[in-house]
Amino acid sequence: MNTDDYQIVLPLAFTDWGLPEHIQVDRDPVLREAKSQSPFPGRLHLWLLALGVNLRFGRPHQPRDQAMTERSHQLWEAQVLAGQRYTTWDDLYLALRQRRDFLNHHLPCASLDGQPPLQAFPQALYSGRSYRPEWEADLLDLNRVWSYLAHGRWFRQSSKVATFSLGGQVYSIGQPWQSQQIEITFDASDQHLLCFNDVGEPVRRLPIKGITKEALMGDLAPYVNLPMFQLHLPFEWEDFRVLRLFDTMVSRLNDN
Repeated sequence: MNTDDYQIVLPLAFTDWGLPEHIQVDRDPVLREAKSQSPFPGRLHLWLLALGVNLRFGRPHQPRDQAMTERSHQLWEAQVLAGQRYTTWDDLYLALRQRRDFLNHHLPCASLDGQPPLQAFPQALYSGRSYRPEWEADLLDLNRVWSYLAHGRWFRQSSKVATFSLGGQVYSIGQPWQSQQIEITFDASDQHLLCFNDVGEPVRRLPIKGITKEALMGDLAPYVNLPMFQLHLPFEWEDFRVLRLFDTMVSRLNDN
């Protein structure tokens, strides 16, 4: 799966369950640069950060860290996909949702004293942080990204024409810094990369590239237009917050 695939699947989950505080992940190249010893976060990682979702990376060469996820993949393969043929995406999606609801709401678990998972842990049904695709631009906060990058430190070898690559973007550091080891940090106050030579002397300040709300969101059309998404009124996140506040106040008055 690539970033665009995840930006279809994850909004489906967020719409149902709300935005989580964190997601347990492996070290997939879609989340971070694969060929560097000091990898820069990928667009998918930065998008999740901007939504306020932190990633917990599994330890290198420790498959047990992802054991629950891998077991879940095997379960879905055996119970929904194996030996089945679906003629449309909607048919597959319906089958997956029906099986998910059965497993979570109705199937007794021995490890939970015979209770279904969401009966034993009803708080897992909803994170408390609402998400809808039409709100995404309002939910994204680039300050979360800047804060994260401010703790980063990256090392790159500049090319023969004095350029280096970071996060899929090419930067020119200029003469005479060709073919040299460069250390890079990030200044959150003005969103600039700070470049240092091999003895720690500052040599360049470069504005960071490719990190805007539009760039992080990618193409919204593939999932906003999917048939399982029903856009709701109000369309604006701020308007919805006002309605939620009003509903909460009315509920409390009724309780009293």
